[in-house]
Amino acid sequence: ALAPDSSAAQRGQAATSVDELLKSIGLSKPAISSAPDFNLLDTNGSPVGLSGYRGKFVLLNFWATWCGPCKEEMPSMEELSRSFGGQGLAVLAINQRENAALVNKFMKAHGLNFTTPLDTTGRVAGYYRVYGIPVRYVIDRSGQMIGMKSGPMDWGAPAVIDVFRKLTGHGGG
Repeated sequence: ALAPDSSAAQRGQAATSVDELLKSIGLSKPAISSAPDFNLLDTNGSPVGLSGYRGKFVLLNFWATWCGPCKEEMPSMEELSRSFGGQGLAVLAINQRENAALVNKFMKAHGLNFTTPLDTTGRVAGYYRVYGIPVRYVIDRSGQMIGMKSGPMDWGAPAVIDVFRKLTGHGGG
């Protein structure tokens, strides 16, 4: 009998364990697997495109300043960004239909430093089938969406930090 292709089995195993890791912190598998690229301007007028983050994991957050649960989780998202920012994770918080001045003021007031592209028309939210906020997607190094979470979450919880440590292969913190 032929030996099974162990590399395919290992790939399957790796995929399963990533799914299980993300599920363990309450993330589900997104309906679409390939993350749509976009080109937006951030609050400083600099262009931001998803393709510029290939080779890193991306936590893509859709939010607005008026959204209570969004505000609540921002400090823990900043914590995650600081822990893994130099280690293969980028936090991109796509603001929904608000202006740069308002978003900049909010970011400063809350001590937030991650990149905030402005989706002024809601077009990018449409690509991602975002119907309510907050909603986050975890995108892997090759641009595949591997997890999603809608509703509030503590991104600084030890279990969450542990999952991102495993994903990025870094210590964090």
